[in-house]
Amino acid sequence: MLWLFHAGAAAATRQLLSIVIVTLTFALLSRNGLVGPILVHTGSGHIAATPILGWFYLLTV
Repeated sequence: MLWLFHAGAAAATRQLLSIVIVTLTFALLSRNGLVGPILVHTGSGHIAATPILGWFYLLTV
């Protein structure tokens, strides 16, 4: 059963690493003006992450 824990820990590490890479890449591109802003102001005064960032998360994880 210990091998299941190691497999889960490896998968979680890879997922976390891919999310960090996507977020940092998008933040750097956003800061340089190559893509849209990372945060979008909605009409109700809330701030949300840009929808494309959610798609990148789904595609990489």
